[in-house]
Amino acid sequence: MTRAAALLAAVVLATSACGVEARVGQVTQPIVGGKEAADDRAVVAVERPGEVFCSGALVGEHAVLTARHCVAPLVQASSTGGVVCGITRFGPAVDPASLRVSGAPDVRGSAADWRGVERVLVPEDNLVCGHDLALVVLSERLEVAPLEMLLDGGVDAGDGYSALGYGAIDTAGSDYGVRRRRDGLEVECLGGECASASVEPGEWLGPAGPCGGDSGGPALDADGRVVGVVSRALAGCQAIVYESPAVEAKWLESALVAAALPSEDDGCAVAPEASTSRPLRSLVVAVAAAALVIRRNSRVRRSDRSLGRRYLRSSDRKNSRSGP
Repeated sequence: MTRAAALLAAVVLATSACGVEARVGQVTQPIVGGKEAADDRAVVAVERPGEVFCSGALVGEHAVLTARHCVAPLVQASSTGGVVCGITRFGPAVDPASLRVSGAPDVRGSAADWRGVERVLVPEDNLVCGHDLALVVLSERLEVAPLEMLLDGGVDAGDGYSALGYGAIDTAGSDYGVRRRRDGLEVECLGGECASASVEPGEWLGPAGPCGGDSGGPALDADGRVVGVVSRALAGCQAIVYESPAVEAKWLESALVAAALPSEDDGCAVAPEASTSRPLRSLVVAVAAAALVIRRNSRVRRSDRSLGRRYLRSSDRKNSRSGP
């Protein structure tokens, strides 16, 4: 028996569809110990009615960062429907028109104010572990200030963070669909350094909290930046695997530019390319790229001023850790 086959498969925290159906964790466990978070307006619900319910974070005027398994089916899953790192992959993204997003604090009723989705952008690598990220491009913007992502560094073991999402508050599924957060959590270990082989480089492990329905929800550092995205659970949601946005920093920066451009494709794209006239496209790309450079530089300055915190640049981080 291979080492991978001997592992208990990690369970993804939402239902996926589109031809291939994956058995996943029930949407019953909450952000345990969480509190309602009406003021965290950039944390949103991502739904494919009747099929998928996830969480996400607004990171651009029209761009929502979420878990890729919320918008694409799993293939080569384990016999129990879980994820086996290095084997389980993503299929093609679902039809964007089948998805909707809401930033309402409670999405269970008519006040949800759902917005449509016009595109789904995903990284080129389709392995689940280490690449469970996607950008959902809204057809209509939310009137909310986007969250900042930490793209030029990452977390360290022992760093504090808050987890946010729309999961239920008990095993009976009570109050499912209400935005909540849990503060005071700490990073347990970084991928490649964790005892479990189910945590890959570019991922990190946190304690119990998020579970079904919280997939794609953000982990926020003390400065309110997105440092992780809920991917999957180990040992019945007693430990949570997060994807680090920094591992896909180059793709995310390109995808954010693409999300700001008009689309002429069918709504599903691997490479975040968008078509418009060359002069207009060049101008928009240049402005967006400049804005990203300014934001990244400001993050470095704030990080340098933060006593006792250590953020590695992506290139340094890649050289400092090897795979399992």
